[in-house]
This record gives sequence, structure tokens and C-alpha cells, in this order.
Amino acid sequence: MVEFFAKPCLIMVKSSLLVFLLVGASTLCAQVNRYAVFFSDKNGSPYSLSEPEEFLSQRAIDRRQNQNISLSDNDLPVNPQYMEGLRQSGADVFFSSKWMNLAIIQIEESQVASLLDISYVTDVQLVGLDERLTTGSRKSSSGFSRTKNKSTDGQLSQLGINNLHDEGFLGSGVLVAVFDSGFRGVNNTEPFTGIFDENRLIDAYNFVLNSEDVYDLDDHGTEVLSVIGAEVEDEFLGAAPEAEFALYITEDDATEYLIEEFNWLIGAERADSAGVDIINSSLGYNTFDAPFDDYTYEDFDGNTTIISQAADIAASKGILVVTSAGNEGNNSWGFITAPADADSVVSVGSVNSQGFISSSSSDGPSSDGQIKPELTARGVSVS
Repeated sequence: MVEFFAKPCLIMVKSSLLVFLLVGASTLCAQVNRYAVFFSDKNGSPYSLSEPEEFLSQRAIDRRQNQNISLSDNDLPVNPQYMEGLRQSGADVFFSSKWMNLAIIQIEESQVASLLDISYVTDVQLVGLDERLTTGSRKSSSGFSRTKNKSTDGQLSQLGINNLHDEGFLGSGVLVAVFDSGFRGVNNTEPFTGIFDENRLIDAYNFVLNSEDVYDLDDHGTEVLSVIGAEVEDEFLGAAPEAEFALYITEDDATEYLIEEFNWLIGAERADSAGVDIINSSLGYNTFDAPFDDYTYEDFDGNTTIISQAADIAASKGILVVTSAGNEGNNSWGFITAPADADSVVSVGSVNSQGFISSSSSDGPSSDGQIKPELTARGVSVS
């Protein structure tokens, strides 16, 4: 079951920031932050549901048709005229979300009020302090310093994946999007050479920096991708070594702001448009660097957080969304994190090699009583 509820938006700026503005700190007049700008409609859009090839790949169209999923208004891109209007107002406009009809911008705090005077703007929400997004793309090649050549037989057989391999199911023809904080060294490390040699990297993007460079920042995504798709003859085998991949950085490991949920949303839309079959997300959110954004357990009802709404929409488009239950089991929070509470995703807990739950694995249920997590897999001493 997929249901969607709009999260109340915070108008302009958070009250704590407004206090600083009112006391007259002169330097704040030039403070550039990141905001989500919500639009009222898609009127006058040049796009039409009768011509989906204008905004969806053939692979995405085929996935919908194969699952008898109809196109809907939230498939239509944001009106480009609305985006241009934001640019003319002085904002740097970086991303848009067709599912939630919004744009992600950077702009000076002193200019935010003027955005609400635009007729088609309904809300402006602060989603990240300081300037972070860049206007130019860059590519780099950073080495991965670790060597991981342990046997993978144990972790594969624990899930019966070795039996699937014996039957010839190695992921061929399946497009998997991996959402994480960085994929350092993937482009120049031996276990991943097959992905590049066989042209199985379909797409890659860094939404944190607005860059094509995903081979830097962090190596957590490298490790996650290795469990799925890496291969070294007689030494290491991922669960789906013949799959195709899309690599997306949505998590900013340096900070924790709401914008990372919006990055996930926009990444999911890009994955959908590319025709992705599966989204694998090892991310979860409950508390932030700005405490007024923190969630309570009651918020994890599957419908409140932006990222959980986005995950459910992705599922409604025919994508299997697999997400971490969270690593909060042995701290004061304890429970699952978003988007594991979404009712249309598969949330996964962590067990050791004997099948016992890891102390760090987050507990369910969701606040509305859903059994969470649905599945568990090896999360301790993983090769």
C-alpha cells in the first residue's frame, strides 16, 4: 500500500535563524544557504503524459508497462519557466523534483523573502546551512586504500545466493542504483574493472556537490557496491556480479542536514527516469546538526519524512527499494530510521554469521505498527 501525505513546510527560515537576523548581525546579510522552493502547480508545462519519452528513458517506460503502472501527474517535470523565474530572482538553481514539485537552490538569506512574492511559489524551506553546491562539474580518480580479498562464500550461502548463482542468476539485465556517501576508488580498483570493461555503469552523479565525480569523498559506497557487484577470480564474488549499476552520492558525510533527504528524493527520480529496477540505500535519518530538524519516533509512520515519502513514490513506479533499517540498536534512539519506516520498501536489519541480530541493528516496529525490518542479512564481519 502506498499513501502520500505532504509534510508541513517551514516558511522562509527557521525561527532560531530569524532571531539572529533580528539582532542585526551584519554578516548574515550575505549568508548563503540551501533551500527547497515548493511550487503550486505545473500549469503551462511543455511536457505531456502522452509523450513520456521526453522525460523518461525507454527502459523506465518499459518497466511501467511491464508492471501495468500508469503515468501520473507527478511524472511530469517541474515547469522550466518556474525554474527560470527563480534564477531571475537571484537564486542559483541546481535540482528539481517532479514528484514533489520543488526546486533546490542556494541564495542569500536576505533574498529569501522575495521568493514568496512569486505567484507560483507556495513555500520556502531551509534545508542546509552554508554554501555547498558548486556550479561546475569535475571528475577525479582517487585510489581505494583497502584490500578486501576474504572469502565471500559464507555471506552468500547464508542468504542462499550461492544456489541462485548455481542456477545462473548473476544479476544480468538488472539495473541497480546504489545510494551512498561516496565510491572512492571504484574507477581504478581491480574488483570493479568488469563493470567498466563491460559498460555496465549506466549512470553516476554526486548530488551533494552537483558534480559528476562520485569516486571520492568516502569509501562506504565502495564497500556496499563490492558486496553487490565486485569480482576477483577465485577470491571474491558479489551477490550480483553481472548487474548494471547507477552510483549516486546523496549523503554528505561532513554534515547532517535535511538537504540529504532531498538529495535522496532527486536521486530516486533520476534512477526512475534511467529505468532502474532496484534502489539499494545504506542510509538513514533521525537527528541532524540543526536540532530543530530532529525527528521523534512518532514521525516514523511511513508518511511523514521527505525521504520515506520519496521511497514510497519510487516503489509506486515499480522500483524495488531496499534500505538499511539503521544502526541505532545500541544507542539511546534504538529504533529504525527513515526511510526504513516507509510501508512499500524492504528494510534490512543486520545479523552475524550465526544469524543472531547485531547489537547495532535498529529495532522496529514503525510508529504506526508495521513490522520492521522485514529481512536481515550479514552486517558483521562482512567481506
